[in-house]
Amino acid sequence: MEIKKILMIKFYVVDGISYPAAETAVGFFGGHGYKSMAVCREVGVKNAKFKGSMNIVDLLSFINTLNKNDNVIEISDIDIDPNEYYLKNNGFGVYVDEVELFMAEKYLVNSIPYTKTEELAKIVGKKGFEAMYAVCKLGGFYGAKNKGSMTKEDFHKRKEILKV
Repeated sequence: MEIKKILMIKFYVVDGISYPAAETAVGFFGGHGYKSMAVCREVGVKNAKFKGSMNIVDLLSFINTLNKNDNVIEISDIDIDPNEYYLKNNGFGVYVDEVELFMAEKYLVNSIPYTKTEELAKIVGKKGFEAMYAVCKLGGFYGAKNKGSMTKEDFHKRKEILKV
């Protein structure tokens, strides 16, 4: 199993971040979480009860049992923080449009909820999903924990790291 898939699973079942965040953290864009959801389901992680349910040692054992090529994955291969991994790789060349930047800033700097940021951006009927994805693209992977987590200067530095 390729490392990106393993990390998507790790970020979901160990770190407890959402499917879109797990996907974005490995540099997969445009799937809005459907790719990482498919990867998790492929190995039997079928629903939200698995989110954050494993520790890293259990996951390692699980992945090595699944690995058909007898390649043994080491803890150091997957003991990676999603945000650090994403930023270290400069967001894998993430593309963020002006509306996404607007929504991410409203959430990360101004503490405005996902649905309200969409309303301010004149996005209708998305139930906060587009705003959540925009925040993920700026490396805000822990949902409510990230709400209001940055100053304007921090947000500017994040944009510089990601080159957006």
